[in-house]
Amino acid sequence: MKIKNKFSLSFAPILILALVTYTMIALELFRKDKVAYIFSANQDGSHLASMLSENIYLAQAPLLEVIISSFSFPDGKFMATAKSHLQLTDSIKLIIIYGINNNQLELLDTVGVKSESDKAFIKEISRFEDKSALALFQEQLLIQKEFEVKRFKYEKYLLRLVLQTNAIKTLLDQPRIYHLALAKKEGQILLNSKAETNPQAQSLMTAFIKQNVIEKDFPFSKERDSFIMTWAPIRGTDLGFVTATEKEKAMSALEEMKRKSLGVMLLLVSICLFIVIKVVTGLTKNIESLSASLTSFSQGNLNEKSQISSTDEVGSLSKNFNQMTDKIKDLIAQSESKARMESELNTARRVQSLFLPQEDLETSELSIRGYIESASECGGDWWSFQELDKGCRFFIADVTGHGVAPAILTAALNAACETLREFQHLNMSDFVSYLNSVIYKCSKGELLLSLFVGEISVIENTLTYVNASHCSPMLLHTNKELDILDVVSGPHLGRSAKETYKMTSVAFLPGEKIFVYTDGLTEFTNSQGRAYGEKKLYKLIQKNTNYLLQEYMDLRTIIQTDFEDYREGLELTDDVTFIAINRKINRDNLNPTV
Repeated sequence: MKIKNKFSLSFAPILILALVTYTMIALELFRKDKVAYIFSANQDGSHLASMLSENIYLAQAPLLEVIISSFSFPDGKFMATAKSHLQLTDSIKLIIIYGINNNQLELLDTVGVKSESDKAFIKEISRFEDKSALALFQEQLLIQKEFEVKRFKYEKYLLRLVLQTNAIKTLLDQPRIYHLALAKKEGQILLNSKAETNPQAQSLMTAFIKQNVIEKDFPFSKERDSFIMTWAPIRGTDLGFVTATEKEKAMSALEEMKRKSLGVMLLLVSICLFIVIKVVTGLTKNIESLSASLTSFSQGNLNEKSQISSTDEVGSLSKNFNQMTDKIKDLIAQSESKARMESELNTARRVQSLFLPQEDLETSELSIRGYIESASECGGDWWSFQELDKGCRFFIADVTGHGVAPAILTAALNAACETLREFQHLNMSDFVSYLNSVIYKCSKGELLLSLFVGEISVIENTLTYVNASHCSPMLLHTNKELDILDVVSGPHLGRSAKETYKMTSVAFLPGEKIFVYTDGLTEFTNSQGRAYGEKKLYKLIQKNTNYLLQEYMDLRTIIQTDFEDYREGLELTDDVTFIAINRKINRDNLNPTV
């Protein structure tokens, strides 16, 4: 079932219920000889009078507590704030407070007295013993509150607000077809219309109240002789308005009201049906259009646009739909681009991994073990080694930055080193100078790299190296001394086309260790913002000197484990690479004991 049909049907029960209710009320009213019609038509007068009085009472009653709070009980006088309350409202004429002992009123203080007539009124009202919440004295409406305050000399207090309004008297004086009077529940008529000339009606009203009202605190009517009596109480008080309606006069007005009411009801129903049909039709048309756009979009038509331009919620939904389709298209395009880039980066990473040693070097003389981890898909760090006739040559490099461009430069460095592998007669200085020229041709000075190249001779027990502005390696001797190879041979590779690098040689005996690393290791900061640092690295090697020299522990494993603990699972901000080189103890290389 379509939405417009549901909307239309949802109003049908309301209309049917209204018609059935109206019919049932009409039948019931006719069953009671139309008396209920007379009550319904004429109760308005008593209701209006009671509602007016009730509104006056409810509007001023909250001020009682406020005014009480402005009375100084120890002094028996109103404070200055009481006068401000009187000035803030134009509906209160006088404020009077009494102390009560032995049911006797004693005037304590007043606010608002302006004339001699006010003083005379206060003197006279002091003899008025009615303490009801709402009372009438000399056609003046009173709001009263009797309350207790302990620790003072009076048993009780009575606060009276004399109101300015004469609306009730004006209402009673208006011409009407029924008789209206303000009365107490016990039957006393307090105020009657000046136009009242029917003694029979007044006596019937008094009898009606005495016999029926005392136990009933709600509006009702009752037929008595040739009159219909109605009662409308003023809530929260013991007052109410009583009416006496002559049947003969009321019936003609009731019939006229019935005809007008039926015509108005039919007119309103017709207008409501017209508005509902028009609104529902327009709403469902836009919803159907938006639903069609959503269906088309869900079937893969990403260019679908909603054409609804209304200013209601559906129009807003249409605008949001169009914005959503644009964003989804942008996200799909971005996702495709990102997926393509990720695929290319993964390919580059796999290719770069081929430039790195696939396994560690293990010979009877040497052990070279490396570790490398990139901060992104492609890294700017690189390490490798080459076996030589008399030992081996190892490399570690760090290109400025990380990503695709540094990775490409490491590929060029790897290719150059492989090209020079067969030229073992080249000394280290010429070797690195050639590498510098290759790097400069590739980067034109835009990218630089630091490089440490070492050549180990197991025959001469030496390490010959060139340090092109790289981190200084650490050399652990068999006598437990830890040296830092801090001789810098020359600048970064790639700074200019022609650079010279000097080489340095040191002894590298069996049992000794070399640790080479990039600055990504020592510059890494943990969650507390502390860098790993060269000092920590130095102390860590010193701490494990005995285990390392006796080859109980592997230097790479020690450094890697300690670094991972320090890292605490955080992402790297720079590539981390290090090499642990162990000159194994071979008994044939040891000098015989003399």
